[in-house]
Amino acid sequence: MRITYLGPFEAVEVPALHRVVRRDESVEVDDELGAALVAQSCWAQAETPARPPKTKAKTEAPAEATTEQEAP
Repeated sequence: MRITYLGPFEAVEVPALHRVVRRDESVEVDDELGAALVAQSCWAQAETPARPPKTKAKTEAPAEATTEQEAP
């Protein structure tokens, strides 16, 4: 079962998973654990595939276009 943490905290530690789950992150768990967590209001069964935690993407500055005018 795939579940998503929707609670008020940025992240929560889930001892049964031996990891921290961030808000809006989906994780794969066994059906028994999933049912127990979904019974709480801050967890829901996920509708989308599990995804890795959000990371900041590196952005590069756009290359400046140079236009040279020919001398008459």
